[in-house]
Amino acid sequence: MKSIFKIVLPVIAIVVFTACAALSAKEIARIAINKISNEENLDWKSTSIDLKKGEKLWLWTDLDIEYEGELGLEYQVLVIRDSDTLRMVKLNPLKCNVKMFEKTVSIMNKTTQSYEGSMEAFEIADDGKYTFNAILVSNHNETLKLTKADLVLKK
Repeated sequence: MKSIFKIVLPVIAIVVFTACAALSAKEIARIAINKISNEENLDWKSTSIDLKKGEKLWLWTDLDIEYEGELGLEYQVLVIRDSDTLRMVKLNPLKCNVKMFEKTVSIMNKTTQSYEGSMEAFEIADDGKYTFNAILVSNHNETLKLTKADLVLKK
């Protein structure tokens, strides 16, 4: 029994610490994305911030949507440091690690959702001015009404 506690307690502590760190992070930038991009019209929005090596950056969504049927959403975020493209991050705002202020109402086939959610975190590798270019793409659900889809950066 003691050996189980030696294994389970540290795992629980790590989970709780990670969730608390995400919740206590402070907003440093916000990218307001007010429409869905498609192949013909990529509506890139961006923000730039100075970050230091070793800082932890959390990517959150602040989402308010209404739709019918199945919905697929994805933020595509191009991360650039001092004019060098580092990577493309793809995030699903419908699958968050932690959600706050969540309201979901589903009646018949219609769903309304509103929440803030933590999607991913990573550690900054080098000092620099970081630019985040972002779009939001969908699975072409014609019933989607996008009231708010902000990509929120926290540290």
